[in-house]
Amino acid sequence: MELNLLKIGFTLMTLFIVVIGGFINNFEKCLPTFIAQTFRYGKFAYKGEPSSLRFIILEVPKRWFKHFYIFASIWSTYALVLMTYVYIFGGDTPHYVNVCLDFLGTSHRRAGVSAVSAFIALILLTLQSWRRFYETFFVSVYSDSNINIAHYMVGYIHYFGAVAAILVEAPGLTPL
Repeated sequence: MELNLLKIGFTLMTLFIVVIGGFINNFEKCLPTFIAQTFRYGKFAYKGEPSSLRFIILEVPKRWFKHFYIFASIWSTYALVLMTYVYIFGGDTPHYVNVCLDFLGTSHRRAGVSAVSAFIALILLTLQSWRRFYETFFVSVYSDSNINIAHYMVGYIHYFGAVAAILVEAPGLTPL
């Protein structure tokens, strides 16, 4: 049995956010401090006594959001160029791309959407990535606040996974 790592990953992230968020909203006073410190940031940041578990609370400057918008812009643009090559110019998907997509979404993938839908979805995600890139570099003024490294990593996982999910479902990029 093959596992669809993208579906499993997004499902686990969603469950974690819903469960931990629910606990924080309803039982924050009963939870260990490091949980609230890890989950909350910005104007909702934990304001109580800091946790003694500093090794768990790894933080990076909030302005580091720029990094995953750089990544998202490059990654989504690459995927859009690949999809354009396959759909518009009739090219073949490179072998290494098929291997990666088979790993993430199983080798028994079937096209779940039309080529037009996949193409539009990827165009919109690419535009969103470049818009956020522009905002973070030229519009937003970040304070000196920090975010937990988990939030930082989720940004990379989200943008990588969102683009990969479109590619995994796209006709012409699926083996079946």
